[in-house]
Amino acid sequence: MCYTMQISMNNKQIKKRLIVLVFLFCFTVISMLLEVFTLTNSIHTHDNNVGHSSCSTCIKIQGAENLLKQICTVAVSEVSILAGLFAPISIIWFAFSHRTLLTPITLKIRMNN
Repeated sequence: MCYTMQISMNNKQIKKRLIVLVFLFCFTVISMLLEVFTLTNSIHTHDNNVGHSSCSTCIKIQGAENLLKQICTVAVSEVSILAGLFAPISIIWFAFSHRTLLTPITLKIRMNN
């Protein structure tokens, strides 16, 4: 009975991971398409003497650029938060891992008294 419960838990974890991967893939594709749209339409000509503020292509390009800037801001802040959390944890782990390695048994010291 425990084995079937363990399999069902693994299936739930697999489904969650699959959903996360699908969202990550969609997010990446949308970011890349926004970048491609911005690069391909950044140099365009206006059909009439309409300014940049009323051109639909210019408005879409500005929206895409703003979205990419927001995504980059969030990515930089998350990386800095994760680095701030990871650095102390890795230092503590490194300190304790070397402390446990230096025992008389691991150094193979014989104590003959």
